[in-house]
Amino acid sequence: MAAVMAGCSLTPTYERPAAPVAADWPAPAPAAPASATRSASELPWADFVGDASCAS
Repeated sequence: MAAVMAGCSLTPTYERPAAPVAADWPAPAPAAPASATRSASELPWADFVGDASCAS
């Protein structure tokens, strides 16, 4: 009996609904280019740390 019942499905076939999504997404503004300042790897370590006890 269990084998017969396992083969039957009383649920309807799933049909995916249409998604209400716009065809083209608004894009964010492009990122600004990096400034011409020095990067952390180019700074002397004493300037980068900024602690007076480490500058000796």
